[in-house]
Amino acid sequence: MTVNQQISAIIATFTDHRHAEQFVAELKRAGFADDEIGILSPTSAKEGIEEDTLAGGITGGMLGAVAGAVATGLIPGVGPVLATGLLTGIVGGAATGGLLGALVGLGIHEEKARHHEQQLASGKTLVAVQAVARGWEALEILRRCEESLGLRVPPTEQESREGPAGGFFQERRRRALQRARDNYRKEGETYLAHGDYDKAIADFTEAIRLDSTNVAAYLDRGLAYEEQGQYQEAISDFDLALRHAPNHALAHLYRGNCWLALDDFDQAIHDYTQAIQLQPDLALAYYYRGLAHTQTGDAPQARADRAKAILLDPSLSEL
Repeated sequence: MTVNQQISAIIATFTDHRHAEQFVAELKRAGFADDEIGILSPTSAKEGIEEDTLAGGITGGMLGAVAGAVATGLIPGVGPVLATGLLTGIVGGAATGGLLGALVGLGIHEEKARHHEQQLASGKTLVAVQAVARGWEALEILRRCEESLGLRVPPTEQESREGPAGGFFQERRRRALQRARDNYRKEGETYLAHGDYDKAIADFTEAIRLDSTNVAAYLDRGLAYEEQGQYQEAISDFDLALRHAPNHALAHLYRGNCWLALDDFDQAIHDYTQAIQLQPDLALAYYYRGLAHTQTGDAPQARADRAKAILLDPSLSEL
């Protein structure tokens, strides 16, 4: 099956709310956050849910997996419903516009929203998953649940896009994107620190895919490339970082180091000088510019840069 990597959300309805519980439990085991999962159930299922909650968590993990707010209310055309997690906001919003209006507000096409409204009214349980860059994974988990339960749950898929997707849903999308981006970068930094440069580059690349303006990820990936001796690739990343942050002194310093490694001393000196102009107390920029001046035969300037570097950071005298 071809999976759309741009799926940002899926909505599925289950005839048996216990099957919905299993789906949610699998999502949680895969690392989906509480505020990325939501459930709507007719209150005919509420009694069993409350009993399991009081016992210390629902069997299969439904409310135990989606910890947080639980709301009950009357939705026109559906009746009393229980809402948890991501979908708690629907109860208040649906009181005036109905579930149809609430789902359309999430970015769901009206025809599909009406279908889900009818299914909920017939007693089914609705599960929504909102996770930027992981919607495809939620879909795969749903497919595995279908196989293990021996049933078919055709989902509604929502592709990532800009537009009026509903206030609270859009905000969760933004937070989910930021969380995913930051997680990839943190993992990449761990790999970088341990010298596992291929894995570091892969994680930084994912962070950049999620946010093409992520200057820190460009710098980190550039450092990983530099450690591998892939200086042109590193320079390209530092170029991209400077495109988004022209006054980033460290980007100039790192790019200068690559030029120095490639024996392009004039380019290196230019970048180090830019770094110094942007951050006059950047000791390493003076130190490496001194090395570049040594290579060009400018001994007086090399001595002056080394002296300034040591004045700013005495530990550099040991290098």
